Amino acid sequence: GTTLTTKQSSAIWPNNSTFYPCAADASTTFTIVAGYVEGSVRSRVRATPTVYLIWNSNLTVLSTWSYSATNNSWQSRLTYSNSNTRSGQYTMSVKINSDDPTRVLVGMPYLNTVFLFVIGNSGTSLTLASSLGTGNSVGFGKSVTWLTKSQAAILTTTYSANYLTYYSSTVYLYTNLSGSNIPLKPSAVFPNAQQPIPSTI
Repeated sequence: GTTLTTKQSSAIWPNNSTFYPCAADASTTFTIVAGYVEGSVRSRVRATPTVYLIWNSNLTVLSTWSYSATNNSWQSRLTYSNSNTRSGQYTMSVKINSDDPTRVLVGMPYLNTVFLFVIGNSGTSLTLASSLGTGNSVGFGKSVTWLTKSQAAILTTTYSANYLTYYSSTVYLYTNLSGSNIPLKPSAVFPNAQQPIPSTI
């Protein structure tokens, strides 16, 4: 049978931090959880996008990755002021490759970026291998999934910068994702001129 283990969240997250989970995926031995670690109320930046690698057997955090924006980038001006409330604006997505569990995709559409992580040291370390963004907009990485060991699909849902207006959705297909870098150009994009979205689904 399956055993369900529960543990107080305050006993899991490092440094007595307040963590707001947004997405998770699990393998047989570990779980990847992505979300926001709350910052100081006096700080301009109210939260930090964070990814945890958790060992399933005892719910211990083995490795932590925290996002740091490039100086003078548009992401460096973000404050994450409402990331502690449920909102489509702050969603994330996580997918462990079932054919190769050492490879993990994490989508952060608020940053318009998808991250490729590698699990190493016998499943105890989480290392950022590469990341890919699509410019000064939002929505890239709304959902991520692996199709095979080296193929992936990324959903982009495009909104206005204030998230009040929905524009469109696009699926990016990557068929050569075997290395440590996410290719700059996708292998295919849907919809396109040859394959438009039907008027009714």
